[in-house]
Parts: sequence; C-alpha cells; structure tokens
Amino acid sequence: MIVLPAFDSRVAGSRVVQRLLLAVPHTAGPRTRRLIHAGWTPNPRSRPTRWRRPQPGVPAGGDHRQAGLRAVIPSVYGRDMARARPEAATSSLTSNDLRSWPVVIFDGDDTLWSTEPLYDDARAAAAAIVEQAGLDAGKWEDLEREIDVQNVQRFGLSSERFPTSCVEAYETLAKESHRPVDASVVERIRHAATSVFRRRAPLVPAARSTLERLRSRYRLVLLTQGDRAVQEKRIADSGLADLFERTEIVSQKTVDVLRRLLDELGADPAATWFVGNSIASDVNPAIGAGLHAVWVDAHVWEHERREDLLRSKLVHPAKQLEDVLREIPA
Repeated sequence: MIVLPAFDSRVAGSRVVQRLLLAVPHTAGPRTRRLIHAGWTPNPRSRPTRWRRPQPGVPAGGDHRQAGLRAVIPSVYGRDMARARPEAATSSLTSNDLRSWPVVIFDGDDTLWSTEPLYDDARAAAAAIVEQAGLDAGKWEDLEREIDVQNVQRFGLSSERFPTSCVEAYETLAKESHRPVDASVVERIRHAATSVFRRRAPLVPAARSTLERLRSRYRLVLLTQGDRAVQEKRIADSGLADLFERTEIVSQKTVDVLRRLLDELGADPAATWFVGNSIASDVNPAIGAGLHAVWVDAHVWEHERREDLLRSKLVHPAKQLEDVLREIPA
C-alpha cells in the first residue's frame, strides 16, 4: 500500500498529462488520476499495477512520463486504451465504479442547442403572411403569444401547439377585422410555423467542449422535455448523445421527476448539479429536489417566465454555457 502523493501543479499542468487525461477521461479513477498528476508512472507489466516514484531532475511531462501515461490504461484495465475511444473506456468500468461519480444533469433546448430563435424566425414568417393578407401583423403576434401560452393547457409541449396557436391567432384577428378566413392563408401560416421542427437547432457556443471537460469527472445526463419526436430529432442533430451516460425525454420536468431520476442513478442530490436556462422548468425543480442549479440566463418564451426564481444558495447564475465550468469544478 502506498500513500497518495501531494498534488503537483507543475506536473498536472503539463501538456502531456492534460492531453492524455482528457483523451481518456473515464478510465482513471481518483487514485490513479492523483498519481498521474503527481508524476508517478505505472509499470505496464506488473499485476497488480506497481507505480514508480517521480524521478528527481526529470522535467514534468518528459518522455518517460508520456510513455508511462500511455501505459496506464492497459496496465489498469488490460487493454490498449491509448487507441480506444473514451466511450469504450467507460464500458471497462463496473456499474459500482460509475455510480460513485457525481452527476451533472443538462437541459437541452436553449441550454445546449438554440431553439427559441427558430420559433422567432417561424413567427416572423407567419406574421409576414398575415400582413400580406391585409391584417395587422403586430396585433397578430400579440394574439399568437397570448394564445400560445393558453394552449399549453390543451396541447402541452406537443408539436401541435405552436402551429395551432399561429392559425388561431389569424382566425381570431380576421373575425375581429370582419374579414373572411382564407384557407390558403391558414395553410401557409401552418407551414411557416412547422418550419421550427424541420430546421436543425444549432449548438450553443462551447457546448461540446464544456461537456467533454465535465465528462472527465462527472456522470452526464441529458433531461429534456417536450414532444418526443421533436426532442429525439434535436438530440440526434446535436451530435452530443455520445457524451451522456443517459438521455431522458419527459413531458414536464418536476421535483418528482428529478427525485425518481436521482434514485435510479443512485446519486446524492447534494452532490448533483442541474444546468438549464428555464427558471420554471429547470432551476426551481432542481432546487426543490435539493440539487445545485446553474441557471444559464437565455432567451425563453412567455411560458417559461411563469415563475420567479426561488431564492437559494443552491442557485449559480451563468451568462453563457461555458461559464458553467466556473461554477462546477471540472
């Protein structure tokens, strides 16, 4: 048995150490990582693994350490992980190993990828059609936003809600203006509104790099709400699914949903983080479940502004996604 060495910032900061630790983030446990940071190197031929003490006078990140670090994975797990993908390394860990890691839960829409601008574009296109029909586009937009919030009661977050709200706002405005409802205008408005589901939602800046940094020390979970088909498309389009241990789509994020998820993950709420942009759907439920919540203040629609932010020391505001790394130790 050896005593774990003290953390050496010069060694930990070397490019060789940092590059390899990031390349295979899930393979080395806390003990192994501390040994690597301190400059110890493994003997790949020994079973169980024996560690060599740092050599005096040898600069951090030297060739001997690079060779040793490349050997750490085959020596510990019996396979050459230097050429393997990070997700392959994860499969070498037991479920008990993974369950001991803290968890970070991420929202999807307008946290990892931008969707609200898609709605703004679709709404602007529909408003232009309304104006071409001889009606007031400004009044139509006010009506649409009001009706869309009301329609959450009827449609929830399904893909039917937004297009229906756009059409109903046109029909209401046409009747108030004593104008006939034109079926062709209805069809054009609906087509413009559904574009939000056909378009690809772009990733927010630093989405992948932020997840990759956190993935070296945390179990990452994606929890998003809304229409299942729409969310499945956005998850696939994002190209981020491989970074998550688990992805889950729910109709609504609540305290009970989070407690159930944490129970299934075997995660401690006090050590778990939730990252999201909505006060009502992300931050407040997380606080209610006893999680730390990083609130990425982003553009949201009226329904997501229905609640005030709960006052709690568990809330950590962030202006943009990459600021999450300042709040969650990575």
